[in-house]
Amino acid sequence: MPAWEDLPLASRIAVGLLDAVRRQRWPVGRRTLARILAGSKAEGMHKYEKHPYYGRLQTYGQDAVDGMYKQLLLAGYLRVGGGDMPVVELTPLGRQAVEHRDAIPLDLPGAGGVARGSARGRGAVPESIELSDEDEVLFQALRAWRTAEALAQDVPSYIVFDDKTLRAVAAVRPETDEALLAVKGIGPMKLEKYGEEVLRIVSEAA
Repeated sequence: MPAWEDLPLASRIAVGLLDAVRRQRWPVGRRTLARILAGSKAEGMHKYEKHPYYGRLQTYGQDAVDGMYKQLLLAGYLRVGGGDMPVVELTPLGRQAVEHRDAIPLDLPGAGGVARGSARGRGAVPESIELSDEDEVLFQALRAWRTAEALAQDVPSYIVFDDKTLRAVAAVRPETDEALLAVKGIGPMKLEKYGEEVLRIVSEAA
């Protein structure tokens, strides 16, 4: 498990947002969660003031926190349940992300943008490079596969592949074993164990 201080700020905030859902004593909706993290003093919010994350993201504001929760819902870390009274719940992916401190991509309000650009043809991709929309879809597909694989093996997700490696795969889109082996973080053992499945997912996303 990576040390807390080794995670990027965005990932630490994302894990905190997910952990806030896990620690909430009764199910609540997305907007209520945003009010809790933003430290809202609105009528009826006094009952949440003992929540361990109450007011932690006050500097961002309620609307910004709500936007972060929307990102986590779209990325599959959370889901909406509860029928007529929609509440936010952790998915297996979200629970694992909290338990193993996964690096979670999250756009922070007010954060400086990073330049877009194709990284295909390079083996290693810096974490600061933002994936295109279609590459982001592939990245999430690879992460979903990794979660299932990690659960099947009963190991932390980073034992299979860490996020940095999967981002590189999504950016480079290797088509052969040799190209996959050129991605930093993938050696002969991982190529033999996971290469076929990773290449299949990349091929299906092409």
